Amino acid sequence: MPLPIPSAQPTAYETAYQVLGPSANGMDQERRAVERLPFRFVQRIAAYDGQDRLPDLRFFPVQCHDISRRGIAFLLPGPLDFTHLVVELGSDGERMYFEAEMVNSRPFTVAEARKVGLIFGHLASMTTSSTATLIGCRFEKRLEFPTD
Repeated sequence: MPLPIPSAQPTAYETAYQVLGPSANGMDQERRAVERLPFRFVQRIAAYDGQDRLPDLRFFPVQCHDISRRGIAFLLPGPLDFTHLVVELGSDGERMYFEAEMVNSRPFTVAEARKVGLIFGHLASMTTSSTATLIGCRFEKRLEFPTD
């Protein structure tokens, strides 16, 4: 008897859309403010000062930790030097952009991150005794950039 084929892992876009997109019936479901889902994807952020052109933004990758309807948390090797940003969420040509504000940050040891499988990319070279920074951001609004 053949073994069942496991379902494919959802993409970053599918996971983000599930949390941030409209509900199936068109009405938002009640969501607890503290409900966060693991979001173990590398996504991109950029400092934001109200620019309205996507090519003007300087995105860089971040290792995400979790996501909720109201915000996202990610890890960086050190502190973030700006407070307003654009978060790019997605994969395989499907992208969503959100204006966000950094609302908190705290040390997060590399050992803690390895326990939950978060160390790869730019954090992989850090030693177990190193400390990364966990950045918490609140989504302000969804952004639509002109396609010119």
